Amino acid sequence: MPQRYLLCLLLTYLFSNQLFANDYEDAWKALDHNDRKKARELLLKAMNDPHTAVDAYITYTYLQSFQGKGPETDDFIPRLYNQLKDPNPYVYSLWFNDAALGSYGKKDGHQLELLNRLIADTALNGSIRTAAHYFKALHYQFSNDMPDAAKEWAKMGAVDSNWQLAGPFDNLSGSGYYKDYGPLGHPEGDARFASFNNAMITWFTPTFMGHEGYTFPYPHVQRNSAIVYAQTFVYSPDDRRVLINAGASGSIKVWVNDRPVLAASKELTTELDFYRQQVQLKKGYNRLLVQLGYTSTNTPNFIIRFTDDRYNAVGDLHYSVAIQAYPRETGVTEAPPSIKHFAEDYFEKRVAAEPGNYVNYLLLADTYLRNNKVIEARRVIETALQQSPDNSILRLQLMAVLIKEKNRTLLLEEAMRMKDKDPDCLIAIRMNIQQLIREEKYDEAFRELDRCTQLYGEDEESWSARMTLYSKQNKMDELVKAIQAAYDKYPDNADMVQWMYSLKVNGYKDDKAGIKVLEDYLKDHFNFKLIKTLTEEYTKEGEKEKALALLEGSKDEFPYDPELYTNLSNFYYDKSDYARAADFGRQALKLAPYVGTYWGNLGLELKQEHQDSDAVHAYRQALYYDATNYSSREHLRDLEKKPSLWKAFPETDIYKAIKDSAGKTYDYDYCYLLDEKFAIVYAEGATEEYTTLAVRILDQKGIDDWKEYNIGYNSNTQVLKIEKAEVVKKNGAVMPAEQNDNQIVFTGLEAGDAIVIKFKIQNYADGRVTRHYWDRFGFSGFEPEDTARYCLLVSNKAKFDYKMDNATVKSRQTPYDDFTLYTWEMDNPAVVRDEPFMPTSMDVGPTLSVSTLDS
Repeated sequence: MPQRYLLCLLLTYLFSNQLFANDYEDAWKALDHNDRKKARELLLKAMNDPHTAVDAYITYTYLQSFQGKGPETDDFIPRLYNQLKDPNPYVYSLWFNDAALGSYGKKDGHQLELLNRLIADTALNGSIRTAAHYFKALHYQFSNDMPDAAKEWAKMGAVDSNWQLAGPFDNLSGSGYYKDYGPLGHPEGDARFASFNNAMITWFTPTFMGHEGYTFPYPHVQRNSAIVYAQTFVYSPDDRRVLINAGASGSIKVWVNDRPVLAASKELTTELDFYRQQVQLKKGYNRLLVQLGYTSTNTPNFIIRFTDDRYNAVGDLHYSVAIQAYPRETGVTEAPPSIKHFAEDYFEKRVAAEPGNYVNYLLLADTYLRNNKVIEARRVIETALQQSPDNSILRLQLMAVLIKEKNRTLLLEEAMRMKDKDPDCLIAIRMNIQQLIREEKYDEAFRELDRCTQLYGEDEESWSARMTLYSKQNKMDELVKAIQAAYDKYPDNADMVQWMYSLKVNGYKDDKAGIKVLEDYLKDHFNFKLIKTLTEEYTKEGEKEKALALLEGSKDEFPYDPELYTNLSNFYYDKSDYARAADFGRQALKLAPYVGTYWGNLGLELKQEHQDSDAVHAYRQALYYDATNYSSREHLRDLEKKPSLWKAFPETDIYKAIKDSAGKTYDYDYCYLLDEKFAIVYAEGATEEYTTLAVRILDQKGIDDWKEYNIGYNSNTQVLKIEKAEVVKKNGAVMPAEQNDNQIVFTGLEAGDAIVIKFKIQNYADGRVTRHYWDRFGFSGFEPEDTARYCLLVSNKAKFDYKMDNATVKSRQTPYDDFTLYTWEMDNPAVVRDEPFMPTSMDVGPTLSVSTLDS
């Protein structure tokens, strides 16, 4: 070949390579200045060169997503998948990108095509294909095709067994991860353990468990924060070395034959196969034990898979929940480090090799976020932002990290920065619309919404915003038209179905038309919320057989959820078919035998059947497993022919006290006619409190002090029940106050009026310390008090101590059933004189302290 021709070829190659490389680099420079139109043009050019095509296309998908056009990007397979020698890490990172699979749900078009391709491509690693089976199972589930969903779940190769469970155990602030509650050393079925409330429990096997790849223990233990153990026995036909792979929502420890093989103390929500390690299975049975820890969630889960080195499931293992002999391996106390995830390893190396190529930072951050590694993801994106601080695509990724991190402060800062630096981007406009709606600036919000649709077109979110604005402005004609248009355009969108249903039922007052909307949708969609709504509509319309069919269908599709059995139990209870109700109550208990609520439900059903002895047993079990089941306490005392415990306390005729005080005068703004608090301490640690306040208002300052009153309580751990909140006028007329949760407003209050407040607080806090009771009560203050009284009704099985400071008030003790009533009372105690910089009245006046704690 002539030398001149070779030189021409070389120059052409170098020139073209430089040209397209510059297109890709220039596209990112345009993105650095948020010139997305120019960036898009450059990326389309760079996608035509094999040297930049992959990175350019991935950048293009991020740009499309940023501009709300992700679902329109339908060429993932030819543009990326087919061009990659190893698509595994890219597919993993871009999994939830709309150009790939998008979010979980019913799929069609290019997303369903890719899903089927992933399942069929045996060159992919088994972890990706297993995740694809799970994704397709959810596609079938959301399509209301449960049989095909079950087939896909069965192909995941997860440990598919009804596990034996033990729990729940304490996990205060995640501390349970480090404790040994006993199940590790005691696999035997009759082993007994002390649960979170000191109730003795054993291993139990629910009659049904989910066979969806993942195991969800919450339905069987019903605790939002807990440590739960699960064990099964794995039969291997020979000695073999395999990979054990785990994913979890929570902290996790895994043992094989009592040898620790995996451990992660941090509570993450990971994908399947995130934790992995080599293990030795012995010929015969091997014990597999999982410890799952979680806090403040009702969706903890784990998944275990035994695979080869390509993450393909080992197919000839069998599982049994029956106790089996197994070879115990002792002497090892710490699990080895988990093998690094393949996608993390790949993109970490890409970032290190190409520190100026921002697309790798995005891909690595998405990889980290799939397993909730927010610290690592934030560090990666902040590194990229140091080089390109105004790039909105990078900053949007940072916002995604902050959402996962639940860092509201920094997220708001980023949102304001986005609105200031890049006001025409889609997310900035949408944030501005939501802010304008919150500020009730509806006309401005409409103008911003119109600007959004002009720039980016319409989608489900813009239609929802439009309907919300019409609703806020009570523009009913426009709202009706918008609902119909959105429903016609997006019939598969559950939110649009909900809007149309509400229009039919609430707007047109046509319940049957609303029912038809739901029926049509649920033929080939699954949405539990809408199923529940349809069940309620059938019941309201008297179509109880249809309601029953829905309840039965949900139970059959998810037979491991005791709440679905409870729904059926309630259905039959309302029909006075107490035998059927009790039957479903017992089935719920076979799924969750240590949940006090289900024992209480069964007690109520048996009580209606007049099976009093069995009902008493059920109520006692309810209280054994849940001391705060106050309704079961009342029913139990009723069955045992015992009077209400509240009858033990003294009764004051508050209206007589108000009438008798009419002639009294004080040189104060107000005075207490009665300041009274009752408390009951049960043997198991549950407590209830009852407070009564009667206050005479004497002048305008007193009116200002008492026209509004907030009852202090913790809505997370206490239930407040207000029995009275009223004004007793000078002429004796009684006017109820306005109430909103714990806020009370006394309208029309005048000098000389009296106010009455009576409320009960029931305590539901978790943890060993919170099962104790402690309190302080002051008998005087800066205003006069006619009567100050504190009464404590304590179980004779509970120990407590008390101390009176700054006075010598002695208690009166009265036996009551298997309790003792302690009463401390003062009439007309001395008023505390207010002085500058003085301590609180509780520190200087007569004050009672009570506690069941030893110290």
